[in-house]
Amino acid sequence: DYKVLFFKIYSYWYFFLITIFIAVLIAFLFNKYTPSVYKVKSTVLIKDDKSRMDPQALLGISMMSSSQNIQNEIGILKSYTISNKTVKKLDLKVSYFIEENFITRELYDESPFVVIPEIEYLQPANIKFLVTVLSTNEFKIEAEGESIDLYNFSTYENIPKGADRVFINGIYTFGQDIEGENFRFKIILNEDLLDTEIKNKKYIFIFNNIDNLTKTFSNSIEIEAINRDASILEISVKGNNSKKIIDFLNTLIETYLERSLEKKNLIASSTIGFIDAQLGDIADSLSVAEASLQDFRMASSVMNIDYQAQQVFDQMKQFETERAALVVQSKYYNHLKRYIEQSRDNIDEIIVPSSMGIDDPMITQLISELVKLHSEKADLLIKTTPKNPLVVTIDMKISNVKNNMLENITNIISASEIAINDKNNQIRLLAERIDRLPATQRQLFGYERKFKFNDAIYTFLMQKRSEAAITKASNLPDNEVIDIALPGVYETVFPKKNLNFAIAILLGLILPIIYITVKDYLNDKIVERKDVENITKLPIIGHIINSRNASNIIVAQSPKSSIAESLRSIRTNIQFFSKGKEKLVILITSTMP
Repeated sequence: DYKVLFFKIYSYWYFFLITIFIAVLIAFLFNKYTPSVYKVKSTVLIKDDKSRMDPQALLGISMMSSSQNIQNEIGILKSYTISNKTVKKLDLKVSYFIEENFITRELYDESPFVVIPEIEYLQPANIKFLVTVLSTNEFKIEAEGESIDLYNFSTYENIPKGADRVFINGIYTFGQDIEGENFRFKIILNEDLLDTEIKNKKYIFIFNNIDNLTKTFSNSIEIEAINRDASILEISVKGNNSKKIIDFLNTLIETYLERSLEKKNLIASSTIGFIDAQLGDIADSLSVAEASLQDFRMASSVMNIDYQAQQVFDQMKQFETERAALVVQSKYYNHLKRYIEQSRDNIDEIIVPSSMGIDDPMITQLISELVKLHSEKADLLIKTTPKNPLVVTIDMKISNVKNNMLENITNIISASEIAINDKNNQIRLLAERIDRLPATQRQLFGYERKFKFNDAIYTFLMQKRSEAAITKASNLPDNEVIDIALPGVYETVFPKKNLNFAIAILLGLILPIIYITVKDYLNDKIVERKDVENITKLPIIGHIINSRNASNIIVAQSPKSSIAESLRSIRTNIQFFSKGKEKLVILITSTMP
């Protein structure tokens, strides 16, 4: 009977007011004293190979572009390594807090002072140092703890329970060294916040364990594609300080893009390094040859060789240029062979043949395959361990490719030596013709020949170095930031204040209803007339309500009262039911004895 239930509920209206008030009060206190959790977002475009303009490919230096997988890029962005580099770049060695009205709030870049730890000393991690600013010159610092971890900020190593006890309680001046058995640091007042009221307020700072802080940030990162067909990732980070997570997210993306650019620049840098090493050797020889040629010309007063000798010289110059190219090629392949034999998991610094002006499709293809396999292995190791069967299979493929490369390189080196020897024979035969020239011409020819040979190698190497330097300067990150996290643009994900108030009001309504309904359902007492009518077919003659009148003869004193009328009604009904009956059984009961 919904009508009866409604009036029963209505009779407890005061109960609803009380429960709603209490629920709303709890929601208010929860919203006020619960630390807020904010969420900031940024978007990054992951470019595919078809849309990517690679300057290295245009210059013929790089043949190792591999298609990027969205899930792999998500794994890299959420990796511990990227988060750790980001935390170190932000220099989050110390966290600052303030206690106000029973609420602890992180200050981040709003702290009235800056703590500078001595890097050479171990610092107690995750212990609260309470600072009370007494004046612009002095402050009081307090801290106490047992079995405290010690952290080394120079090596980023943690020593679990390195200190049995840490204790400090004293008054110091700003800039003074604060030194103890397990700590050494100093506190400098932030000049930008001198105008604010900071005296007698309770501030807290903590030396962070960088590893734990990295894990906290890494676990708070959420990444998903904006839709199934797009390669745009939405990256979000949650935290208790909006400015801090905005800086972290922007720096995280910056570090991610720098990683991609550094990986590409390794190729050009390795090429430049190899060329510089060769230039260092050839530059001295070129200087000596140039000086010898100049001294001979001045001493013998001969500046040029005659026409007949010039023809021989031009032919010799051609042979020497070809020999110089073969020598550079041989040096490159010997360098590549040593690199393949010595390298283990690092293949980023390999120099491709095209960067040295060598057109070798087989070696280029093997290098591309080797780099592709290393990239696949690196992507798998983000999510799994080296013992994974897929990783083991890739290692076997890498080993096979390396063996094929070493076999090919060995054959090429042998062929190069044969070609160099053949070229030396041609030069030797030409040298016999030179021997028949006049002595002065022959000597001048020898000096010019040595100079031209070194000059040809030097010019070739300088050209290739310039190409590699242009490539390095032209490199851009593979991916692109679309939207950065902006200051002041964030979402409060916890607590949801309006939702909490709505839930409080809803509970304030539901709980009394549940209470009243359950109480009514569990009630096994006779409360009203219908309770008797529902469980028996006996007729009810009447009922008399409770009277607060002191007299027991109510009919005489109050003949028109409700009780008097109910007594008359019972008398009439008894007369009605007893008509024609000799015996009558009447049950009289009461709610109280």
